[in-house]
Amino acid sequence: MLKQTVCDDKEHLAKLMDQILGVKGEGVMLKDPDSQYEGRRSMSLLKVKRFEDAEATVIAHHKGTGRCSGMCGAI
Repeated sequence: MLKQTVCDDKEHLAKLMDQILGVKGEGVMLKDPDSQYEGRRSMSLLKVKRFEDAEATVIAHHKGTGRCSGMCGAI
């Protein structure tokens, strides 16, 4: 568990992310300090993560089944 920290700007966020990733964390949660508690992600509670991005060519896909029927399933 980490203490809450007020994030001052993008540079400060980048430093916090470096610290979190340095101890194998995956990201930080940013909360609007004036918002009420919500037990879910919302416009006032967002998760910020870094990720790797790459290009790929899709060679096949399967239709979704069950609750995902009518949507794209596996790629």
